[in-house]
Amino acid sequence: VSVRPKATWTAAGSGDWMVAGNWDALPDRGNVADVSIPAGVQVAYDGSAPVTLASLTNAGALLLRAPGLDAARVDNQGRLIIGSGAAIDLAGRSVQGSGALVNQGTLALSASAIANPLENTGTLRLSGDNTLSSVANAGSAVQQDGTTTLSGAWTQTAGSTVLAAGSGAARLVASGGVRIEGGRLSGSGGIVGDLLVIDGVLAPGASPGAIGVAGSPVLGQGSVLDIELGGTTPGSFDRVSASGTVSLAGNLQISSIGGFVPKASDTFGFLSGARVSGRLADVTVTGAELAALNLRNMKVGTAQGVLSPPAAA
Repeated sequence: VSVRPKATWTAAGSGDWMVAGNWDALPDRGNVADVSIPAGVQVAYDGSAPVTLASLTNAGALLLRAPGLDAARVDNQGRLIIGSGAAIDLAGRSVQGSGALVNQGTLALSASAIANPLENTGTLRLSGDNTLSSVANAGSAVQQDGTTTLSGAWTQTAGSTVLAAGSGAARLVASGGVRIEGGRLSGSGGIVGDLLVIDGVLAPGASPGAIGVAGSPVLGQGSVLDIELGGTTPGSFDRVSASGTVSLAGNLQISSIGGFVPKASDTFGFLSGARVSGRLADVTVTGAELAALNLRNMKVGTAQGVLSPPAAA
């Protein structure tokens, strides 16, 4: 049985992948090498039959409702959509083109190269070293380990981004910076590029932990820096450290973990940078364990040793 070189969508409108009349030759299993989807149509693949391709060219919209479609090379000039009920693993895969990769379900990337802008409203799981264009996150994104490098920006409007350092470091390297307009940025790991937290929450650690920023963090007026204290030694409380200038205009929230009760004289170096400008707008302390915490002793440290008390002091 010979493999047909190419199959092209010939239906006048949108439809299901597995309907033979929609193609000049139905691509199912390994009978076709290359597939072409033209602009102006949406093709829905339901996973009812596995399809293995050498290449896939999409100029329209391809909706993946289930796994099973495997292409060694993807040229996506339109919209490649992972449906809300689908779980797709693109480990080791490369997706090229100027279209959008839209994840509404579960997308796993590991050693993946995605040239398309990635829009995530579902669950995005990153591990190992990945190369991406840009990410617009409004769902759940986890960088478990390794480094994800973006030529553009990581922008979050809702949901969460977690740096969950496992056996190795977890890092986001973003030429366009990391911009948190809503939701939560948490975990332990590193950010290479400027960090802007506008209306979201910056919560270093996982009870406790640290986020290092090779850049200049900006905590806007609507931001919250969420710090948990579990002791006085480094590693027992959450920390944010930056190589550049830390600009403060947001709010600080402090809570205790593990029943830790500090003395009024205790100090915690939870925020540091090469330089600090601005002031914390408000400080909130939660929990009876922190009743003795002396906010007037709180300082923001810099590499030069210049200390600036928060506005609440």
